[in-house]
Amino acid sequence: MSPSKGPKRIFYASPLLFASACVLLTVIIGVFAVNNVRREKQLMTAALSQEGQAILNLVAASTRASLRRSLMRGELDEQVWQQTIRQASENGSDHSGIDALYLVTMAGDIVVHSDQTRDGTIVADEMIAFLRQHDARQEPFRIVSGGDGREVFQVALPFAVATNNQMMPHPMGRGRQGRPLERLSAPDFQRFLDRIGHREYFWVVELGLETFHQAVRQQFIQVGVLSLVLLLVGIGGILSLMTLQGLRGSQIRLTKIREFTDLLVSSLPVGLIATGPDGRVRTCNASACSMLRLEEKQVLGKPSVSVLPERFRDLLSPGQIMTEKTRWEVTLPERAGGATSLHIVRLPLEDPDREQAGMLLLIQDLSQIRALESELARVERDAAIGKMAAGVAHEIRNPLSSIKGLAILLQGRLHQDALGRETVGLLVTEVERLNRSIGELLDYARPTQLQIAPVEIDAVVAKAVALLRSDALAAGIEVKEHYRCGGRQLAVDQDRLIQVVLNLGLNAIQAMDRGGVLTVATDREGDRLKISIIDDGPGIAPELLETVFDPYVTTKPEGTGLGLALSRKIIDDHHGRLTLDSTVGQGTSAVIDLPC
Repeated sequence: MSPSKGPKRIFYASPLLFASACVLLTVIIGVFAVNNVRREKQLMTAALSQEGQAILNLVAASTRASLRRSLMRGELDEQVWQQTIRQASENGSDHSGIDALYLVTMAGDIVVHSDQTRDGTIVADEMIAFLRQHDARQEPFRIVSGGDGREVFQVALPFAVATNNQMMPHPMGRGRQGRPLERLSAPDFQRFLDRIGHREYFWVVELGLETFHQAVRQQFIQVGVLSLVLLLVGIGGILSLMTLQGLRGSQIRLTKIREFTDLLVSSLPVGLIATGPDGRVRTCNASACSMLRLEEKQVLGKPSVSVLPERFRDLLSPGQIMTEKTRWEVTLPERAGGATSLHIVRLPLEDPDREQAGMLLLIQDLSQIRALESELARVERDAAIGKMAAGVAHEIRNPLSSIKGLAILLQGRLHQDALGRETVGLLVTEVERLNRSIGELLDYARPTQLQIAPVEIDAVVAKAVALLRSDALAAGIEVKEHYRCGGRQLAVDQDRLIQVVLNLGLNAIQAMDRGGVLTVATDREGDRLKISIIDDGPGIAPELLETVFDPYVTTKPEGTGLGLALSRKIIDDHHGRLTLDSTVGQGTSAVIDLPC
């Protein structure tokens, strides 16, 4: 049964994504607010700077005009100079928004101030440094704390006083009032002109920042309101997404539960077939398909009576009224690997109203259990035989030793009787052969004492093949070797493993009485090592293949029938498997399968 595909998820976001979205939204709104306030401050600063520049240009122009008129009338002296700049300072400070207006030299001396109490005072060093910014071409304004502690916007403008020659508009040497200009060149007046003409003056205006702060506060309010609106919109959007996620979450959880249930059903080692009230197959998991040799696509949605094996059709046919579960065991026809024994449990399916909504079949494959039971019976039988054989062998071995001793003694006395000596020799030979058989029987019966040590499998098998090579050459058999374990080591009893390979190899050589090819190979498959001994002899009949590992089963006239049984016991003691696969007329393959 394939896991059903749930509905496609339209939206999904983790809590971390929501938190990141909130932080990002907050950062965007914060940057937006800061930029707006900064831009408003820049605009207000530019407006105040332009206003201050305009006021200072007007004051400077009116001051120069007044000085020119006084000069033309020949009335320019120290007193007129002071009156002119005083009048310009007072007139300029009458404008609204102006806190102070004054003329200061580069040295920091205040020549005239709108607040007369500060005439002749000296400004701070910071003010002098600010005035020198003009030489560095920096912005001629700044925000400072005024005399009453309030912040003011300070703008400075250089003020150059023209010299005598620059102020003369008429080359004839007479003023507009007809007064001679010679008196303008008098020594005292000339020194006055030189003094005021060679000083560096600055007109400085200080503007109140009430309007500036009010505009900034209004901007803060506007930005705050707009940010709050954006934040609420963003939070509303995020809450909407979270609500959508919550709704989708339930659907996703249900889908996951359904997918998990489908996966669980499809992964069960027990076969499961469910039909609806109409008798159509609703569920058929992979185990059921494998056991019944079906294909899922050909079963789902089809009537059970048309797709299931004949023995199962009556079990799930619609219209049957069932109140309790029933169980029984069936055996399906043989296929590769043998017949399949299945344990069946049939259960009725009921809806919430306690009405039958279909039927359920639970199918368990008992083939391995039956095989284990057969193997257990074989082991118990072999144990019983071994125990009995050990007792019999012990009872026989003692008289055999006496018979052999007496036969040897008798053979020594028959010096003149050749026929008697030959007969006694034959008796000794048969006693020794019987003693070897009893030894093999005891080896099979008693627990194997393994001497486990890490060895290189390829080298061990190659050593066993070297012992077989002379027998193979004598029988006209070609030996082929393929070692693919790449020096892999394995903890085994080296002598016992060589004994098993020799026994299997000798059986293969003896089976190929007309020559042939004996192939010995090693290979690694995952966590298993395999040793294969393959011959192309006549093969073993199927009825005999099932019993070849039983004690005393042999096809050789001189065989004891314990070789394969003992070999299998040795491999079993190594927690491995020894299997034979044979086809009559094609040969036999013996495979030793050992865990790494």
